[in-house]
Amino acid sequence: MTSRIRTLLLVGALTLVLAAACALPVEPTPVPGETPEPGPAQDALIDEVLFLTEGRPLESYAVEIRGHFRDGCTVLDMVTRTIEGDRIEVTVHTTRDPEALCTQALVPFEVTMPLELEGLAPGRYTLDVHGVTTTLDLGRLDEPVEAPVLAQDALIDTVLVLEETLPHGPYVLEIQGNLRDGCTSLGPIKQAVEGDRIRIRVTTLRPRDAICTQALVPFTHTIPLNVAGLAPGEYTVDVHGVTTTLSLSAEGAAPPPPEREAIRQGDLAAREGMVEQIDVLVLESFPVQINVVIQGHLADGCTRLSEIVQLVRGRTIQLVVYTVRPRDAICTLALVPFRETVRLDTRGLAPGEYTLQVHGLTETLTLDEGILGAPGAPETCAEPGEEQQQLINVADGYCLVHPEIYSARPLAPGALVITAMERGDLPEARIVSLLIEQMGPTEGRTLEELADLHWGPWLRQGIRLTRSEALFGDAPALVADGVPGRMAGRQALVADGGVYYLLTLTPVDRAYARQTAYSEELWQAVVASWRFYR
Repeated sequence: MTSRIRTLLLVGALTLVLAAACALPVEPTPVPGETPEPGPAQDALIDEVLFLTEGRPLESYAVEIRGHFRDGCTVLDMVTRTIEGDRIEVTVHTTRDPEALCTQALVPFEVTMPLELEGLAPGRYTLDVHGVTTTLDLGRLDEPVEAPVLAQDALIDTVLVLEETLPHGPYVLEIQGNLRDGCTSLGPIKQAVEGDRIRIRVTTLRPRDAICTQALVPFTHTIPLNVAGLAPGEYTVDVHGVTTTLSLSAEGAAPPPPEREAIRQGDLAAREGMVEQIDVLVLESFPVQINVVIQGHLADGCTRLSEIVQLVRGRTIQLVVYTVRPRDAICTLALVPFRETVRLDTRGLAPGEYTLQVHGLTETLTLDEGILGAPGAPETCAEPGEEQQQLINVADGYCLVHPEIYSARPLAPGALVITAMERGDLPEARIVSLLIEQMGPTEGRTLEELADLHWGPWLRQGIRLTRSEALFGDAPALVADGVPGRMAGRQALVADGGVYYLLTLTPVDRAYARQTAYSEELWQAVVASWRFYR
């Protein structure tokens, strides 16, 4: 199914506190975040103003403002307000670089502003934002205020820290829960850090007087966790009392999802998800970002999304959607729809045309300099030579070059194989395979200690392994030849950023001399070009 490309602008939530009533104007409140470049200030174009309430004391009320910026370079500058009698006037100022060349299409934005209403006398107030108004009725200050929209905390079932598609990028939290009825939708989501606890508040919105279906509506939503400035250590992520643990390492890299070990142990069954539609969104930001919205179905009521893995093979950007389920669970058999958004990592890619491939669905992408990452982004990956292909495994954080006669195929979260065994057009069959697995955190262990963990059992059984040292690019590695199997093989251990990898090559066996020569050719190309992708 052909996807569509839309241009959107993501705007972070703006917090503004309206102070006690008085006739004097309040000083302008800058928008949190980076200070915009000086430029001509203009009022934003306002479409809708919505008064929100949670039916609790006055500190819980907020106003939602929706509108448009005048072009792609315009950003929020400040918000000011004045109170004159029964009228609260709010002005949303914008700014832009006067010398910038910008897209002229209007860009939508949405701002939610909490209110502090203590001190206002009972009565009816008009909130005016650039001529767009809404009415606020204040009764006694100890009584809840009626409003057209009811805001409530969402019902949360589970929370899970996921590995991002950018392995050293932001941490992502998956939240699963239920909306209270068929008219309720997700509203603002806010985050606060209190010591070693990260508190997330998920608000839902519904029309107050609407007649709705009363059945709970399940939802799954992912949000980036803001960990900037937090010290390394263990943090508790708390969403309405439902908690999970986030481990921040000194290197800034998240450990792999814990379910990978459950997959290896056979407790969870992993399979590729059923994808039915993809939409590509080009975001107006600097650098320009590309998001892919993936829609499909989970196989049953016990299946959940696990990871979305990005691979770059030459001019093909491949996304693989993995799902997991308890292996022996008895589940409802109805398909469960899902919708997930993934940000593409385009760092280090050459400008030009690429094919985006998601489970057989394809879309053509044209990458220019404005999309390929911020200035100075590290271009660590080795360039392919003649009859070679570059592979970038964004999810697992490495890149390499291999002979183009081989292809890389994902097997499971954290595992892929480079092989030519599926090709039927070669003059001679090649039974060579190189399995690359991200094994998880080193937990402070050295390469020697990891070698004893993986190879010690064989050595204690009397199996002779030939040990050696090697460099994978610039990274030290340990190599063992004589690994037992149907055909003898080779393994290597290499680590970076608190995470380690196990590579297994077959055959490396005198009984298969010609195939072993092909194996050595593949091995040398991979070892020489291996880089950790940051």
